Amino acid sequence: MNPDDLRKKLEIKSDPIVHVASDPLTKKNIKLSVSNHITLNRAVTFFNKEPETIEWIRGFNEYSIFYDIGANIGVFSLFAAVIKNCKVFSFEPNALNFGELVKNVNLNNTLNIIPYCIGLSDTTEITKLFLRDLTTGSSGHSIKNSVDYSLNPVQRLNSQGILSITLDDLTQNWKLPQPEHVKIDVDGIEHKIIEGASHLLSTKTLKSILIELNINKVQHRKIIQKMEENNFWYDSKAIETRRKDKGFNKGEANYIFSRGY
Repeated sequence: MNPDDLRKKLEIKSDPIVHVASDPLTKKNIKLSVSNHITLNRAVTFFNKEPETIEWIRGFNEYSIFYDIGANIGVFSLFAAVIKNCKVFSFEPNALNFGELVKNVNLNNTLNIIPYCIGLSDTTEITKLFLRDLTTGSSGHSIKNSVDYSLNPVQRLNSQGILSITLDDLTQNWKLPQPEHVKIDVDGIEHKIIEGASHLLSTKTLKSILIELNINKVQHRKIIQKMEENNFWYDSKAIETRRKDKGFNKGEANYIFSRGY
């Protein structure tokens, strides 16, 4: 393709596409950049893809401290910041998703979201993020080891360097404020993040955690046990209503753990 044709394509591509999602209750608007079919889907399904997550965030007290781990392009970070005025710390290690996250934060002029391009795990180290693909808004990437959704080894050609850190190091050694609410959506290493959060789980500051778990995974059943040991409870009946009963993620559901005191 000659340079003039490339310039014409760049001019067309440079026109920003923004979807405005309006909260049906507060009528507040949230702007989301649309760069491909994945980010478009995330934008237009804002309020109906995970209604339990939306309702969980609605229940936060205003100005709560919220950690969004696996923030992707920032849908739930933005909802917490715009609707509940939360102080949000968004963690997204994928550089492509992180760029879109930063763009969305600035589109909404939200000063109460701080995005970090780092990963959470059970160790603090410089490591790799193995990328399932190079599409902005995609998921299913893995820290340190190249594995699929079921934690089986797979060969992936694409990767990037990242800093991996534990939640305990983040709050104790790096002095980030302790969260009142945490969302963990990381497609496979949820158990490692919980293993690196023993001190945080014992603090009374932490009120609730939402984790995407699959009861077919031994590691995830251990998470439930550890949460119960730390005096967190969950509504088993509500979880069963949203548990996936088919597909590659059969058995998966969002668990919302709340402090038992």
